[in-house]
Formats: sequence, C-alpha cells, structure tokens
Amino acid sequence: MKEPFDVMDVGRMSVVQDPTGASLCLWQAKKHKGADVLGDVPGSLCWNELYTSNVDRAGKFYVDVIGWKTKAVDMGPMGVYTLFNRGNDEKRNAAGMMNMPPNMKGAPSHWLAYFSTDDVDASTKKAKSLGGKVLMDPMDIPNIGRFSIVQDPQGATFALYKNAH
Repeated sequence: MKEPFDVMDVGRMSVVQDPTGASLCLWQAKKHKGADVLGDVPGSLCWNELYTSNVDRAGKFYVDVIGWKTKAVDMGPMGVYTLFNRGNDEKRNAAGMMNMPPNMKGAPSHWLAYFSTDDVDASTKKAKSLGGKVLMDPMDIPNIGRFSIVQDPQGATFALYKNAH
C-alpha cells in the first residue's frame, strides 16, 4: 500500500495488506525502537488481534513475512484461537488471530489493538461519555481477563482490557 520510506531518523516503515485484506505497518527501528511501555501498565498497548476471513492464508503470511510461529488453541465454545509466537518460545506471544465471528459477518479482515486499563467497565463508560460508541459491552474471558470494544468519536476502533491474573 505504501513502499518503504524513512521516518526522519527514527525508523523506516511501509504499509502493507495481508492476503485477507488486513492492513498493517511494518517498522524497522533506527533511533526509536517502538513502544516503550507494553503489558499491564494502564494506557499501554497490551495485545494485538487479527480478525480474518481466512486463518490459514493469514497465518502463512505472518509466518513467512514476520517469522512468527503459530499455535492453535481450542477455546471450547469460542472456537479455535491462533497464537502468534516470536520464534520457538511459546511464552513469547506476539499476537492472536481468529476467524471473523458470525456477528461480524461482512466486516473486512482487520487488526484490533487492546489497551490495558485498571477497570474495563469504568473505561468503557468513560469512552461513551466522551462521544465514543460501545461496540461490545464489557465481558469476561474465563481465566484470561475482561474486555470491551469501543470506537472513538472519529471512528477508530480499539479494545479495553484487564488481565485476570
């Protein structure tokens, strides 16, 4: 979508689309490595998830292009969830991937960023009070965490998340 280009002296990037239509940016660090704070720190990026129309095609793309490994996990009634791992270390999850859920039929393949919060319910309510939309009310994923999906007033969609542990 956009050939590689320099971002001043901080890095080099390109904008690409995977074979299922999900857009993403690739980053080669120079003076700026990328996100400095990740994980359970409130306000930080804590997870990335690909909703795709074809798990097999998308998985092959990310394995070939980024070097991730895939691991399918049976989530029971929620279906199969694919973890992307960095290299051979199954504890170094990079992201997750799932088939487009039935309630999102017709939506294009896309990446969803999750941001950490101390209180998913309060943050969801705050987003709504500031003019955002709640696309998925707060809900629990047993033994994993609580999340919601919201959209800011300009239309950007993201998830709010609190780890159960």
